[in-house]
Amino acid sequence: MQSEFANAGKRLETTIPVPELSIASIRERSRTANVRHRPAIFVAYALAALTILASTAVLAAMVGGVRLWISGNRASLYLNAFQVVTPTAAHLRRAAADATFPVVFPVPIPRTMHLVQLFLSPATRPSFIGLTYMNGRSGSAWTFMLVDTASINQGIPPMPAGKWPAFQPVTRWTVGRETVVVPGAWAHQSIKAGMLRSTPAESLKQTLSTLYRISVLGGFPSVADSAEAIAPRKGHSVLVDRGNLGQLAALAAKHKALYVVVTSSVNNVPTVNGRPDFAHQSSSTRKMLALSADGVRAIAAVLATGACGKAGTMGSGFNCEMLINERGGRDYRVWSMPLDASRQPTKYVVNSKTFRVKPMR
Repeated sequence: MQSEFANAGKRLETTIPVPELSIASIRERSRTANVRHRPAIFVAYALAALTILASTAVLAAMVGGVRLWISGNRASLYLNAFQVVTPTAAHLRRAAADATFPVVFPVPIPRTMHLVQLFLSPATRPSFIGLTYMNGRSGSAWTFMLVDTASINQGIPPMPAGKWPAFQPVTRWTVGRETVVVPGAWAHQSIKAGMLRSTPAESLKQTLSTLYRISVLGGFPSVADSAEAIAPRKGHSVLVDRGNLGQLAALAAKHKALYVVVTSSVNNVPTVNGRPDFAHQSSSTRKMLALSADGVRAIAAVLATGACGKAGTMGSGFNCEMLINERGGRDYRVWSMPLDASRQPTKYVVNSKTFRVKPMR
């Protein structure tokens, strides 16, 4: 690497801003927060996972709304324009097709891990792709950053004002025209070896298998894994978290369907004293249909029996999440999924015409 990057890295050592966010507290907030606040929580989680970086080389890059500094084993990633996606197969295929580089996704990923978040910058022609995988049982998460190598060492991006806290190490390697950055000392060498052997098409195929086959609306990852295991293979299954359960009674009374945010586009996150100022961010969201109006009525009918406790504030009083299986014209299958994944779910059948609830053994 050129010596000016090393010198610049040393100068930046005490001046690179990283938001001081607690991943543990963000996870707890994500369990209880109202659905209207979920996009901001996703953004905060992303920043916490992606901004504490380092590497074994000296480089700098500006890719869309992402600015990356790396000096020796110290670095920072600053994001002020990006898109956060709750991924589906269509999102994943589009990201791979639209990227500025041939994308080789992390492979092989253990079957116990699911891809739960996708980060793109820029949103329409990404040269930066971030992926977060979660093990619902253990609560462990893996984060990968895939960067177009052509964007690296294009000059030192301008630094935002503010204080620059300490960094943590990462591991870095290249695959074709892609640079892979992983927070921490990466011990799973099989992933690096697998990516070097794979192709964009094969890695996409394997990555599609890491998606949940059911629709998961936030909540507890351990419950999501349990729901995935028992959901029928036929029809459309949705796991509804407590935040969304809290609004189903009102929706059912108005015969309305449930729509949820699947994409949050952040156009600008200003900083105050080196920290992201989410209160004044410029952003937009896109929603999709999660549950039909009749599906909402079916779950509301089960909730009315007290099967999940009382709603409380924003659904925080519920002691379970709800899994529903919809199959055109047939009765609904609904399971109350205890927050304690070691407890067994309770199954109900809801008549699709009368919405009468019948517990099943």
